[in-house]
Amino acid sequence: VINISNGARDIPELYVLISDADKNMLKSWSFTIETRHLGPGERASFASQTEEIPTQAANASVLFTNPSENR
Repeated sequence: VINISNGARDIPELYVLISDADKNMLKSWSFTIETRHLGPGERASFASQTEEIPTQAANASVLFTNPSENR
């Protein structure tokens, strides 16, 4: 995560979406990272994992907003 703005920013909860080739969601989860705030130009790394990925998975996305609020 990189803060490209000129001001401090909070890092929100992150959302992972796993979808098939037709963009049908197969699995999703959310997580937070240890770093909660970034100053201008600062960056933070993150990692997340899951037990099983569906065999038909073709895409993985990480979002900064809750997907259910983006409809």
